Amino acid sequence: MGMSEEFKQLINSLLSLTPSRSRITQLLMLLPLSESEARELFPDIVEHDEMWELLRIVLGIEARDDKLVLSRNSLGSYIREFIENSFSILRDPSIRGNISAIVGSMISNPEREWIELRLKSVVSDEELGNVVKKILALLADVDYLDIAEIEGKVQANKSQIRRALYVLSILKIIDLTNGKAGIYPNIRRNYLQLIKDLTKS
Repeated sequence: MGMSEEFKQLINSLLSLTPSRSRITQLLMLLPLSESEARELFPDIVEHDEMWELLRIVLGIEARDDKLVLSRNSLGSYIREFIENSFSILRDPSIRGNISAIVGSMISNPEREWIELRLKSVVSDEELGNVVKKILALLADVDYLDIAEIEGKVQANKSQIRRALYVLSILKIIDLTNGKAGIYPNIRRNYLQLIKDLTKS
């Protein structure tokens, strides 16, 4: 096996860990979550009680203050840290270009893929999609907005708006703090245009 083929296998192994390709790492990246939130987002994982308990032990997922969190120095915390560092490095198009030149195929931005996967899952929702688009369009122009102001500007019933805000928050697209909502700074800084494009589609 040549060096380029070995490197290609290494890159493919790395990319297989990214959350756009793995339900397990999706869960790790979205923690902390309540048990009910985890069950809603990952029924294929959480509803298999025996396997779920084993995964929690192996990955270091523990219950703390009614939330599922990653314990320090656990396998899950190290996987998450590795993915976050990979995101930071592979966000650079020049690095991805050099990797692509070695492996002979285009390497996409895994952080963008992960954000796009989450956004599309809610934007395409039959019940909430249009409400989500309106909320994100509002939040794209400000750092934070009062929830009451969002409810006044978005033409939908309050229960739909609250549900849309809740889903966006557990997917870690928006931050809900002290009655305000805002797109997470990292997403705003690096992928605001992606949000604007999706809200117009």
